[in-house]
Amino acid sequence: MKATPVYGILALFRWFLLVFYGGLALSLVAFSIIFIRKLWSFILSIPYVDDIDAVLKALGLIDATLVAGLIVMVMLSGFANFVQHPDETQEKSWFNNLSFAGLKTKFSGTIAAISAINLLEMSLDVTNLDVTKILLLCGVQVVLLLVFLAFALAERMSHSDHG
Repeated sequence: MKATPVYGILALFRWFLLVFYGGLALSLVAFSIIFIRKLWSFILSIPYVDDIDAVLKALGLIDATLVAGLIVMVMLSGFANFVQHPDETQEKSWFNNLSFAGLKTKFSGTIAAISAINLLEMSLDVTNLDVTKILLLCGVQVVLLLVFLAFALAERMSHSDHG
């Protein structure tokens, strides 16, 4: 079946998404700078920090790494799904085969992990312990985990429907 001229014109608009992916790439550069600054601060403070502070600083590095990974995941899968022409040949990789349900599952899992790290950081920081804030974050964490489970269930159901 031959594509209609309207489809061809509309398909050209997918290239506007490159602006958004370029913005995400710039935010990844910004996160890299923040990560290097956090890492350098952590390295310089090693002789002076106790165990809890070292864990908090390491969790901050993990948090930044998860956010950077999330940005890359959205950029690559979005480009493969929305911008890249289906006829373009490219070696197979994970982002070419990632379904929307799979992307949502990975995305929500990463968000839940980031939230859990923030909750852990807050609960380990005994000097600034705020029980109300911790309870609120626990509620948010429960909601995020429920969303994650719903996406995982939807992904599992879509795979069982196809095979």
